[in-house]
Amino acid sequence: MLAVGDTVKIEVERHERYSGLFRIEADGTIDHPLVGPVPARGLTLEALQESLTEHFSRYIRRPMLKVSLAEPEPRSLSRPASPTVYLMGEVRKPGPYELTPGMRLIQLIALSGGPIIHPMEDHLGNIRSTGANLRNISVFRADGETIQVDLEHIQQTGDQSQNVVLEPGDTVHIPAGTQGEFTILGQVRYPGSYPVKEKMNLMEALVQAGGFTRDGSLRNIRIVRADSPDPQTFRVNLWDTLKGGRLEMIPEIQAGDAIFVEHTPFYHWERFVSGMRGAAISSESVRLIRDFDERTGGTIYYR
Repeated sequence: MLAVGDTVKIEVERHERYSGLFRIEADGTIDHPLVGPVPARGLTLEALQESLTEHFSRYIRRPMLKVSLAEPEPRSLSRPASPTVYLMGEVRKPGPYELTPGMRLIQLIALSGGPIIHPMEDHLGNIRSTGANLRNISVFRADGETIQVDLEHIQQTGDQSQNVVLEPGDTVHIPAGTQGEFTILGQVRYPGSYPVKEKMNLMEALVQAGGFTRDGSLRNIRIVRADSPDPQTFRVNLWDTLKGGRLEMIPEIQAGDAIFVEHTPFYHWERFVSGMRGAAISSESVRLIRDFDERTGGTIYYR
């Protein structure tokens, strides 16, 4: 049986970019960049492989996976677990990485095998990426700060001021150069990239990602609009927007946007829905809340 602290090796045939080593975290899950958190504690390797295959089938046609237990590294009983950073987006091997003292952004990208430079095809032969957009890399800090990095500027000028020193819990996102997709990360059920639909707003984007996790914060959502000469970061408080019935304030999503839903122990969706029962809010808000809850499989429906 697998336990917290075990490291499993996931190999995805024909889709090596999704292969890698993944540690079972304290909550009993492994956090894969394509399918999100997947329960692993207490499972056999065969059961975990079956579960992961089911999750991958939502994104890859007839996925073929092999799951094995990685060789444990010798470690003193008194040695604390290494801090972790997360690399997502257009790199060869996205996923969690051990943070070493003084590690900088370029070093992390190099560990992943480097950015994707040329177009890549999916399992149906469709072009899914025209390569990484190195001018608009986002570093999401655990304390709420967002740092924008122009890696091409570093490469062209040698200016290392943007080659930031990484901190524990950082999530680095390297967007694609394609038009027509947005990326959503953080506390959602299925983080990843999705097509932008006409007049899509933030609520619809969250539906595409399966809704919030149990700890997804409605009050702390960041949108990085990187597909512009001057990238901007917007902070969104859906809690107050929905409670106040100001649905016109829900931002629209554009191609190239990166959305990051932060962690919270308090301002999560179930608490919000429970608190709205019997509240005096507009009928439009009632319909939106009920529709979102039902489409994301919520168990506490607004009445």
